[in-house]
Amino acid sequence: MTDPAGDPRSGLRPVLSLSEDRRRRGQALVYPTTLHAVEDMAAWWSLDDLNAEVPDQHHDSTVDNLASSFDASDDLRCFHKEHVRVAEIQRWQLHDDPDAFESIAKIEEIRGAIRRGVRLPAVVLVHTPSGPRFGDADNPRYLGAYHLLEGMHRYNAAYQEQESTIYAWVAHIGCCGGPDADLEAETDAR
Repeated sequence: MTDPAGDPRSGLRPVLSLSEDRRRRGQALVYPTTLHAVEDMAAWWSLDDLNAEVPDQHHDSTVDNLASSFDASDDLRCFHKEHVRVAEIQRWQLHDDPDAFESIAKIEEIRGAIRRGVRLPAVVLVHTPSGPRFGDADNPRYLGAYHLLEGMHRYNAAYQEQESTIYAWVAHIGCCGGPDADLEAETDAR
């Protein structure tokens, strides 16, 4: 396996993280301290803005999922940059297919990057404070305040490494002061 931080196309950069190694040494997560960094985290962004800042190789499918599942366009300024508790993300995308060797290898590679302190690109989440929008509400895999749109392998690696938080672009559509959806709702039952 190659080191993803050594490939400039990967978007991975070595920086401090909350990896298991750092927790054992008792070192804390470093939060932004400059006014610019704090303002950057508090600003409302569109998915298109965020993709221009850090290109996402799955941007088209993320846009499609945002539109079809949440009636929001990639121009809607509903995203915040946040550190989200991994335990609050709906677990329906936890990897459970023992025959998906490519996914297993990718998750293991990302786990190694986390252990080395590599800062991963953001996952894309939608805040769903009223509960799961899809699936069986009684199934524990669908419980959680955040719906994962993009970043399944990064999420799985963070979950398996028992990271407390993960860096995310979080859509707040009609919640937390965010705007309402800007696309016409589809007529199918959700």
